[in-house]
Amino acid sequence: MAFSFEIVITYKVSSKQVLDKQIDFEYYQYFDTIRKDSVKFRPGTSIGEQQIIIEGSRSSSINIDTCWKSKRSNYKKCIVSSLLYAYNFYKERIVISSIEMKVGNSSKKIDFVQEFEPPLPKDYSIDLEKIELLYRGISRKDVSDLLFRFLCLEVSFVNKREFYNAYRAFNSVYTYIYTFGDGFKKNDGKRDTNADKVAILNVLSPKTKSKQDKEALEKALSKSISLAGKFFKEFEKDIPKIIHNWMKQDNVKAKSCLGVIGDQDFQYRDEAVITVINQIIRDKYKESEEVKEISRKSSERKIDCLRLIILYALHRRNKMFHGENIDPTFLICDVNANDLNEISAILFQLSIDLVNTHITI
Repeated sequence: MAFSFEIVITYKVSSKQVLDKQIDFEYYQYFDTIRKDSVKFRPGTSIGEQQIIIEGSRSSSINIDTCWKSKRSNYKKCIVSSLLYAYNFYKERIVISSIEMKVGNSSKKIDFVQEFEPPLPKDYSIDLEKIELLYRGISRKDVSDLLFRFLCLEVSFVNKREFYNAYRAFNSVYTYIYTFGDGFKKNDGKRDTNADKVAILNVLSPKTKSKQDKEALEKALSKSISLAGKFFKEFEKDIPKIIHNWMKQDNVKAKSCLGVIGDQDFQYRDEAVITVINQIIRDKYKESEEVKEISRKSSERKIDCLRLIILYALHRRNKMFHGENIDPTFLICDVNANDLNEISAILFQLSIDLVNTHITI
């Protein structure tokens, strides 16, 4: 006996676009058969109103009161995935009117929180064909899981612009690339113990030293590189203080400082970045013979600005995660909130750039 269900999501959006599409949602694999629910995006009955209708059946009875509440509920994942898809389609504020589930003669109003409040910025756009991989939870599980995590964090970040949500989004992407991307695993298949920094160093480096790979990387990350360049100009006087405090908080010794800030890996050449590093060496390590000022020929290489900012963001994330630093925006915004807000935007834009680059259909 089959037990059928229907979930109807009614929402309003101010848009001239029309989302009229059906997508299948993979929820279970029985031997070689992937079982699916249908998701239909349809115009609603009134102006500005839209509906999502999710239909399917199960071989066992459906508890209408709890089936959409469990941690691994396919009903919940399908509901959230469908709203994420609609949000990225319209890129406008979505107001959910109701979510109702029907099983046989029973119906249940599903409680929810309005999450899709602000419009979605144009620069955060991801190809809708890629977003459809959300529904491929069996055949493309790794990508589906990444997109689900990432797009939920996208909504959270757009809502509140918090650093920690931006970093979580970035973390989900570089973890995916490090885990599943070629060239990010050791020969024995084991991950490096310092996986976070190793992954970050790799995603911010070209595959080879060829001119073509360098240009391809800079083109792929052009939006986040541009934001990083603007950050260096806007916070020119503050950046040496920021890096100095980083070295102080982590108790970085002179012989380790160039490794910590990434110079040993990236061989920084951007004039602004080299200027900052040399100032730190003069101010903090002037008595040491273990580190010398960088004397290599400098140039304008804005990706270096991005690299230094992202490694600093890793430091800030660690301090906040372990409770050593509190969010500077809590209750009363302190002066550090300004730079952290800009770094959050850079982090999230980098995450978008990486998703667009590394996810294939």
